[in-house]
This record gives sequence, C-alpha cells and structure tokens, in this order.
Amino acid sequence: MTLRRKAKQDPSRYKSIDKEIKKMCNEAKEEWINGQCKEIEDCKKADNAYMHQNINDIASKKRTAQSGCIKSKDGKILMETSDILERWSEYIQELFYDERGQQPETQKPIEGPPILREEVEKTINDMKNGKAAGPDQIPIELLQALGN
Repeated sequence: MTLRRKAKQDPSRYKSIDKEIKKMCNEAKEEWINGQCKEIEDCKKADNAYMHQNINDIASKKRTAQSGCIKSKDGKILMETSDILERWSEYIQELFYDERGQQPETQKPIEGPPILREEVEKTINDMKNGKAAGPDQIPIELLQALGN
C-alpha cells in the first residue's frame, strides 16, 4: 500500500502495483471463501447441526457493533440506560424547540357561493362506474348507492 502511494507520480508503475495489490486481495478473498466452504462441507459430512448456522454466518449481512454509551451535554460519557434515554429526550427537545411564539393564521376563508347538496348529488350521479377509487379508497358505486 505504501509502495502504491509513493508510485502515484509514475502512472505505469502505479498501475502495475495497483494491479498486483488487487490480485493479492482477490486471492485472499478466494482463499477465505474456499476455507468457509470446506468448513461447511466438513459439517455436512459429519452431519453437524451447526452447518446451517455456519451458512447463515457467512451469507448474512454483518452488523456493526453498537456503542452502549453517549456523551452528555458537558462531555461526560453516559453508560446507564436511563441516563442515555434522558439525554436523547433533552437533545430532541433542544433540536425541535420553537421559540417563535404563536404562528399567525395563514389560511384564508373560503370565498364564493356555498356548495349545494343538489350539486354534489348531481356530480356523483354523473360519474362513470367502474373507475378506480380516489385517495380515500371509496368507490363511486358506494357513493351512488348511499345517495339513492
């Protein structure tokens, strides 16, 4: 790796070193996979109950270990669950605290003539049957049946 960093100025040398490193990495990976496969085959031959567990260990996604601690506001490390939960609560309150006061009313009143019941009934009855339901998931046939 250090050779590759030093050879960055010489493109042809860098390319050959990079190719060699990648080849070594691929060989190491192949060797590791072959070792894992051999271990699974040995488990199968021995009729070992851990064969499926070994397969799952190899095939499953690895999860990173989670830290069981966080820092308090003043930098001290908190390890107790109750302290950690309290710190998270404090952090969320600070994050979403809104000191702007009461928001002004931004919605304007609806202007225009009132909507009549007859207009709604006529519109529902004029709609075609068999169409897809809207965002409320109520089919038009149901609305038409309720109106009759």
